[in-house]
Amino acid sequence: MEFDSDDLPVFGASYVSAMHSAYMDGRFDLSEVVHNEFTQGYAPPEEGETTIHRFDSRVTANVRMFDRDPIRVEARADCTVSVAWAGQQGNVRTFNAQMVQLDVKGVDNLGAARLRVSPTLPSKGVTTIEKLPNGLYKIESYFDIYTELSVDSGAYWFPSETGAVRMMLVEHYDAPALQTGVLVH
Repeated sequence: MEFDSDDLPVFGASYVSAMHSAYMDGRFDLSEVVHNEFTQGYAPPEEGETTIHRFDSRVTANVRMFDRDPIRVEARADCTVSVAWAGQQGNVRTFNAQMVQLDVKGVDNLGAARLRVSPTLPSKGVTTIEKLPNGLYKIESYFDIYTELSVDSGAYWFPSETGAVRMMLVEHYDAPALQTGVLVH
């Protein structure tokens, strides 16, 4: 994908996953996760450097709880990502990244539910940035995110039973809406 800037995270782009995450013995399931609307972008680190990127964002997902019909939910999230220079080959720079904070709260329709990145399992990713002859930047990026869910405002956390979810950078993504448990396109 080509972008006007090499700032991270990429404004106007989204991280999406087709995978699902199950919690609480499968009684709670997230799918069609979209992470976007980043409020701050940062220049990537220079050779040998590591930078910390803090920003707010939006997370949307389809949620199925206790065998009910799925609903589409949306919430704001606090996010912190560590980005480290990993090398350069030609005009392609590579960065290792780790999501060190993702705190999703105030989920509409779900009351006391919260989602966070695991504090014990590292959620790592890789980003490559290529400067193109036309002045644009080709950026490819992914994260493998380990999450935990709380249904009591953070008093107790349940780790995902399905492991890490791969979130891939896409230029634009419109998730299908859910209405009374039926996908609406």
